[in-house]
Amino acid sequence: MLEDFPEAVLDEAEQPLTCPVPLALDADRHPAVAEAIGLRDAYERQRATSGRTGLGRSVDASGIPDALEVFIALAQARNLRAADLHGSLAELALDVRAYFEEAAASLSDHVPGARQAETWFFQHTHAGRLLVDVKRQLREAGVDRAVWWPIAPLTQERAEERSGSWRESRR
Repeated sequence: MLEDFPEAVLDEAEQPLTCPVPLALDADRHPAVAEAIGLRDAYERQRATSGRTGLGRSVDASGIPDALEVFIALAQARNLRAADLHGSLAELALDVRAYFEEAAASLSDHVPGARQAETWFFQHTHAGRLLVDVKRQLREAGVDRAVWWPIAPLTQERAEERSGSWRESRR
């Protein structure tokens, strides 16, 4: 039997979380990696406060920059069908996403609504856009769907299409 409750959890993905990303301290690193390094203290504060994390499927917090390097290499690959796709890109992507979203919770001045941290990550960070770009490239290269499908939510790809090019909006 289903029971109705008076509370409603609204999908607030259209309005991203307001969260400042720390300045990149290392101009020699890819912007996504620099973001991750800059967010480490915020991630650690959130983990200490909550006592838990969604990170750890394939890497811990110290492995996030290396996980992003995997996606950077894929984004730059000339032949994605021949790329080394061993391991789970989905697990790496979920760890990257958990790291960023948990850091964002520490930096935000309010409790985010449903999917606001997701939208912030995919639409307002270099790392999130990198994952969407790699997913698209893998799909267009004809790589097996099981590899690329879980890397980023389809709704975030469509949000980019509705709002125009992310690269143009970041200029």
